Amino acid sequence: MKDETHVEVDEIWHKRRFVYFAIGRKINNFKLSHDRDYRDVIKFLQGIPMEIRYSDRITFVSDAYVNYLNLLPDYVENCVIVNKKELKKRKNKELRKGLGEVNRIERFFA
Repeated sequence: MKDETHVEVDEIWHKRRFVYFAIGRKINNFKLSHDRDYRDVIKFLQGIPMEIRYSDRITFVSDAYVNYLNLLPDYVENCVIVNKKELKKRKNKELRKGLGEVNRIERFFA
């Protein structure tokens, strides 16, 4: 996992289920769910290996889905949320400055 530097997190609606994905160079993690609530996001994030979640060399990148805004800072070491407006609203959380990209995962969904 030492080559991993960037993990993209997102979800997609597929056949009456949500599928949560974490995609990086060395990790492909997913979780199926019937709901799109915070409990499912917590289970999904807990399924990512701890050595990746708490590495200071790996940055998690996601869109501004409210559950990612609320939970990513608590479950991973470094995270970046793409939407600047939402990032400004969440000043009380210590998110890394700047914008990340979720290009790879969005292309995967297409």
